[in-house]
Amino acid sequence: MRRWLLILVLLLVPGILSAWQLRTRVDQGVYGNDIVYTIDREGNARVTMVDKVYFTSPAVEKNFEGTMTREVSTRDIETRTREMIKRLGQEAGFTGWSAEDFSGYRKKEAGFGARVITFTWKNFARRQGDQWVVDFRFAQKIMMNERSSLTIIPPPGTKPLQVEPQADGISQNRLVWQGPREMPWPHLVLSR
Repeated sequence: MRRWLLILVLLLVPGILSAWQLRTRVDQGVYGNDIVYTIDREGNARVTMVDKVYFTSPAVEKNFEGTMTREVSTRDIETRTREMIKRLGQEAGFTGWSAEDFSGYRKKEAGFGARVITFTWKNFARRQGDQWVVDFRFAQKIMMNERSSLTIIPPPGTKPLQVEPQADGISQNRLVWQGPREMPWPHLVLSR
């Protein structure tokens, strides 16, 4: 019995250590994300979500493809996003919110790798008289780390009249919030 226990331990310990070492190498990556909402003249937004892993070591860079393929597929993200947008619309009493035209790909650049998901959020901004309103004050707060950002690009020819919370930067018709921070979703009123 002791001999079998010793053999079992000798077989398990290297496997556990190997798995722990792989997990440690993968976990050394630093993560961040950038989300951009580009609003068109109809109030629809083209959403681009870029989930990044920064290569903090050669091992993290080497494991990039493996870590990205083990994550949730684009189809799962599409399903969850459609459900979330529908639920948010119902909670806010908005009609006509939907998500469509999903696409996804991976890219590798100097210093990081990313999974990019894009889709169109129909009726993202609402018309109120001669203004566009983007209002998500009812939603949960956003948590952003130091390598994350949120950008909203208003429709061409509009200008921000009200921006809450105040953006970290406004340039070339882009409103940008940078992490690290916890903040409510933006409330915007834009001229038309």
